[in-house]
Amino acid sequence: MKSKRLLIVEDQAIVAADLEARLRTMGYEPVGVTALGENAFPLAEELQVDLVLMDIQLKGATDGITAANHIRDGLEIPVVFVTAHTDEATFQRARITSPFGYVLKPFNDHELHTAIEVALDRHASEVRLKRTQQSLATVIESIGGGLVVTDEWGLVQMMNRAASLLSGWSPEEALLKPFGEVFGFVDASTLEPVDFPIPKAADADLSALGPRTLKLPGRGGGAAIIDCAGSPIRHGNGRVTGMVWMLSDRTRDAVQKQAGAA
Repeated sequence: MKSKRLLIVEDQAIVAADLEARLRTMGYEPVGVTALGENAFPLAEELQVDLVLMDIQLKGATDGITAANHIRDGLEIPVVFVTAHTDEATFQRARITSPFGYVLKPFNDHELHTAIEVALDRHASEVRLKRTQQSLATVIESIGGGLVVTDEWGLVQMMNRAASLLSGWSPEEALLKPFGEVFGFVDASTLEPVDFPIPKAADADLSALGPRTLKLPGRGGGAAIIDCAGSPIRHGNGRVTGMVWMLSDRTRDAVQKQAGAA
């Protein structure tokens, strides 16, 4: 396996040299050292490092927390703080940067190695999750019909562009709003409002619902004819934790059918 490339950001030359030696012994490849926080971002990018070991108190105008924040915002590279600062104010500032580790000086090899490995594993997991989410988002947007995900309380968690166009609500407007409020469906025959089951209050044996043909009054007037079907989302223990709703616009079919009947 290729050695992980590490950048050391440390303003004490003796400590930096000691870190380099320890890292090589552990099987890592320290590819750069800098005492200046402002150099951390460009070096991490140029050297294509896998992880940055960052002191908090540094020479120059940029401290380690600010440098770590720049790296978090601009690069997918984990940062582990290696510092002697233990005061609460510094720790709280450091937390804002979402560091992947926090090692206090003086430290031993086991502590350092453990912090690095945990950070690398966590970062790899987050990258995989992010890529999966991006792929899923692409699939969801490519679906021809509307798709809406609600939580166990029936509140909208996400919806694709097709669902947004049907409802007249943007995804941001709809977030955490009741599904029935965003999609004010009425019965196609009676025009009575339609109630949707809330998984939290529904029976544990809740199964797929629909499809039902409903009317969706438009925000600007008029109404669409929608086939609406729901499927429960289940936790590993079988508990229903939400619903996925599929919406198909049948307005054109309904209009053509009425025209044919006429």
